Amino acid sequence: MITESRRRAGSVDTKTLTVDGTGPTILLLHGFGDSAETWRGALPLIERAGYRAVAVDMPGFGVTAPLGAGPVPPRWDHVVDAMLEEHGPAVLVGNSLGAATAIRAAARRGDSVRAVVALDDPVLAAHRGMSFARSPRVLNAVQCSHVLARLPQPVRR
Repeated sequence: MITESRRRAGSVDTKTLTVDGTGPTILLLHGFGDSAETWRGALPLIERAGYRAVAVDMPGFGVTAPLGAGPVPPRWDHVVDAMLEEHGPAVLVGNSLGAATAIRAAARRGDSVRAVVALDDPVLAAHRGMSFARSPRVLNAVQCSHVLARLPQPVRR
């Protein structure tokens, strides 16, 4: 059964959708322009498999306050850090910007992250803008190696 609750994650008033289970918590991070509701269909499947999962509205979406001016990633990092404090070590599953946020969390807080599942993350996305960004003129593995080297071994695999 999905439990919906309003709560505070760090300094952000948000909403979570939770199912009970055992093992490490699976923390579900939605993409830009979405909300925790994007995971509503997956939550019963995760519960039937016996795992605990938490989907959270990220800053600027769902029930949270509008984003306003300033960079988005640090605000999303803040919420994930608060969720990891409460539920970690956790498995992070993210879609789009949620995937990028999950990868950032693993790089920052490897001790609190068991694994990362990055779905349609912006760096590997198939749309035309990211295809251009991945072209040899813009981005290559050598330029990214310093970032990849900081990721925990399970994330790199």
